[in-house]
Amino acid sequence: MNYNDFKKAVMKFQQDHHGDKTFEGKDILFCTYNTGGVQGGSCWKSSNPQAYTNLKPMDEFEEFYSVLEKFTPNISFLQVKKMEKELVKNVSNTEREWYGNCEDFYIRYVDVKEMYDYMVKNNLISE
Repeated sequence: MNYNDFKKAVMKFQQDHHGDKTFEGKDILFCTYNTGGVQGGSCWKSSNPQAYTNLKPMDEFEEFYSVLEKFTPNISFLQVKKMEKELVKNVSNTEREWYGNCEDFYIRYVDVKEMYDYMVKNNLISE
C-alpha cells in the first residue's frame, strides 16, 4: 500500500469521528478531550462566569486503534503500546470565546506520514 492510499483511508477514519474538523490543517489523526473552562459570561451586569472542570475519564484514542485494527489486525498489544509511545503526541489548547468564556482541551494526535513510515519500517504493512 502506498502512502497516498493509506492517508486517504486514515483521513476517512478521522472524518467519520470528527467530520471536517482538522488539526492545524495537517494530515493528522487526532482526538480531543474537554478538560474544563469557563462558562456563564455574558454582556449583562448579572453575568457570573464560573470555572468548571470535566471530571470524566478521558476516552481512549479510538481513531488510532481503529486504524491499527484495519491495517494491522494481528499486531500484538506490546507493539501497539510501543507504537503509541513513539508516535502519539499530546498538546493542550484553549478556545477563547466572548465575555471571558473558554474551553480547555487536551489533544492526542499522530502525524499520518510518521505513522505510515513507522508501519513500513517495522514491517507492519508493505509499501
